[in-house]
Amino acid sequence: MKRRGIVMAVALCVLAAGFWLARRSGDDHGVQSPAPPASANPRAASQAAADETAADVAAAPSPAKASAPMDPLDDRPLLEVRAELERRAQAGDAHAASRLGQAFLHCNDLPNATDTQIEDLVVEIAAHGGHILGQADSSLSPDAAASLLKGTMKYAQARCANARGIDEKDAPAQALHWIERAAALGDADAQALYGEALLKTYDARRAIADAETLRDRLQQARSYVEQSLSKGDALALLQKQSYYGDGVYPADPEAAYANLFAWSLTPRSAEMPPDVLALMLSEASKTLDADTIKRAREEGRRLAACCGGVEGAGQ
Repeated sequence: MKRRGIVMAVALCVLAAGFWLARRSGDDHGVQSPAPPASANPRAASQAAADETAADVAAAPSPAKASAPMDPLDDRPLLEVRAELERRAQAGDAHAASRLGQAFLHCNDLPNATDTQIEDLVVEIAAHGGHILGQADSSLSPDAAASLLKGTMKYAQARCANARGIDEKDAPAQALHWIERAAALGDADAQALYGEALLKTYDARRAIADAETLRDRLQQARSYVEQSLSKGDALALLQKQSYYGDGVYPADPEAAYANLFAWSLTPRSAEMPPDVLALMLSEASKTLDADTIKRAREEGRRLAACCGGVEGAGQ
């Protein structure tokens, strides 16, 4: 499958709990560079957008206090209750199927790097001319990169606290199986994540050999993410921005930024480390001129209303 630019590389880093994303000079490792900027001074527009975003994110509502788990099994490690979750999922329990799918999608073989290991890795990459989470002319400093990766590591470990120890060779296939089932049963998060799970199961060869089926399933991914949005699930905003240009939707940097900005205004954005979210917003704006950023932010405020966002935030 065609890979997106650095914005989605960072997003997938977060969503899939992959916290080491580095690019050596002159080597994209399969990740395409962003398109040429639409303005004469994209860095200035990007910085202005980043400054304005800080005010908007600060104005976003605080996340509601977590409610008690819907299912007592949620409080127990997945490996202890996997058989029971599978039984329930097969019997039509959307929540059980969604928990299984998200665990295989995000938590399989999750690394557990210490702060020292992350710092050493960043130093090693920088010593070999690598660029951490950015382009050659906008790469993060080693200290900033280390701080970002530490925060992402802590976020991933917290999200997968009850799904440790999963080590499945066919995790992408299992993730798609259970997320597809949960989505069909109406689970909003699973519907939002269906496109991500689908894309992780298709390499270029399979996409060509199975083109007709893939086309139908991509159409289903679009339908599911829209259903999730109609239910007010903010995760669908984050996921939708990641789908532009990766086969689910055609590339549209303005629409992608609008959805990411909308996510930043919702309570659920508090799940993501603030520095990761700030970097994603900054990178997403780099190919847009000032007028386009303004228009996308207006659309983002409208979109955020679906999912608990603050109407008119930052105005």
